[in-house]
Amino acid sequence: MDYSKGTDARIVANCVLDARDFINLPTTQIELQKLLYFCHESFLVQYRKRLVSGYFEAWQYGPVHPVVYDCFKKCKGEAILERAAAYDLFSGEKHSLPKIEDTLPLRHITETVSRLSVYSAGQLIDLSHLEEGPWHSVVQSAKNSVALGLRITDDVILENRTHSMLMREGRPAEARGELPNDESPFT
Repeated sequence: MDYSKGTDARIVANCVLDARDFINLPTTQIELQKLLYFCHESFLVQYRKRLVSGYFEAWQYGPVHPVVYDCFKKCKGEAILERAAAYDLFSGEKHSLPKIEDTLPLRHITETVSRLSVYSAGQLIDLSHLEEGPWHSVVQSAKNSVALGLRITDDVILENRTHSMLMREGRPAEARGELPNDESPFT
């Protein structure tokens, strides 16, 4: 595995979905996005290596990976029943993506998903919005300067990590009331 670039976000997302299926939990787009982000963040913090290729953006309900969002946007607030796939540009044929075989990221994803699956979608949103965390830092910076795409870079994650705050603060107090049906960027 080339940790300098990370693994295709769709492959990691499929692994997150498989881990949730294994513990018999349906997964919505919002839950997938938060779990994918926390897997990437904790892997980066723990190993100083990228788990996911591409980038996350600070959207209204927390970090979102645009490539993964595009794969599952048709699901809205419903459980995701399919896996992300690759499409041949010339033939338009759909192909399955490979599974992660490297035990380090596979074990990390499985453990992180298992640990965070005790939280509701609303609590995952709240965790991603912790004050002084990466999402909060990017959103606050955008209020004071120009921020294209509100990208949450690896440097921002390492400087403002939510993961270490989670270990100090524990579980969020209350779940949100009504949840949105879909992610939405800031407008």
